[in-house]
Amino acid sequence: MSVILTKLSKQHKTGKFIGASLDTYMRASTFFNFAQMFMIATTFYVVTVEPRFPINFVFFITTGLFIASIILIFVYKFITPSGFAYDNWQWWEHENPLRVKLEEHDKILRAIQERLDANGTGTVSGLDKRVSGG
Repeated sequence: MSVILTKLSKQHKTGKFIGASLDTYMRASTFFNFAQMFMIATTFYVVTVEPRFPINFVFFITTGLFIASIILIFVYKFITPSGFAYDNWQWWEHENPLRVKLEEHDKILRAIQERLDANGTGTVSGLDKRVSGG
């Protein structure tokens, strides 16, 4: 069972095309969704709300915008931070080239700190020449 779960949970490297296509589609669909939402709300008002309830169309749209604003605030405060946490985990987990560079710099900084601690004077002998290119 664990072998099956391991194989199912493994992600594959698919290149940039799929990600770029989905990202572009998602960014563009935001603008289409506003138009679709307005058309659906108008149809819903004419077919369902107006025959049953004597509500002004402007009041109906204003109420809808208010509800949408509450949803946007909820997404901003709760969903977005979780999405960033997940994106950061994905970024770090899947062989990002910047991770290799960060790990290399971390090793260099640790070596410098060890030499500073061993020296006790706050300077590392020979470090000034390497940093300044000399």
